[in-house]
Formats: sequence, structure tokens, C-alpha cells
Amino acid sequence: MLKFMKKIKVVEDPRYTENYPQSFGNRLEVNLLDGRKIVKEILHPFGHPQNPMSDEDIFNKWKMLAKNLLSEQKVQEQINETMNLDKRKDMSDFLPVIA
Repeated sequence: MLKFMKKIKVVEDPRYTENYPQSFGNRLEVNLLDGRKIVKEILHPFGHPQNPMSDEDIFNKWKMLAKNLLSEQKVQEQINETMNLDKRKDMSDFLPVIA
């Protein structure tokens, strides 16, 4: 893995930097051993206001990130409580839910 990591080169492209925060552009180029080059450019990644995530996408992402740390019940409780934040008068009892 380290041998592969040493082959990675990160270069700033000023046009992406200049467009920030309207765009979070990035480009990935992979040079294959047979000489081919694969290029992928994304100007508005998933979750950007111009490429928004649905509530279901966000929930699924949280479930995936939390699955090895929290029980399914705890994750669902966090989702439910977060979706009802606008009904709360006091945030003090919310903090233990997300801790």
C-alpha cells in the first residue's frame, strides 16, 4: 500500500481554487501501465448545493459511518431526534443523544 501511495501526486489547479466555494471542483487522473489515462472531473460533488443529497442519502451515509461505533437503535434514535430539532424548546436533552 505504501508503494502505491508514493505514486500519488497532488497538484493544486488554480481554476478550481478560484471557483471555491461556488464549486468544489477536483480532477483525478490515473495513468495505467498500458499507457491509457483515465480522467474523472467533478465540479459539484454529491452533497454540494448544486448536487444535493436527499434525506435518505444522508441517513444512509450516517448509518454506514456509524455502524461500527453505534448500535442500529442508537443511530436511528439520532436520526429521529435530529429530524425533530425544530420542535425542541431546549437543546440540553439533545446533546446526550448525539454523544
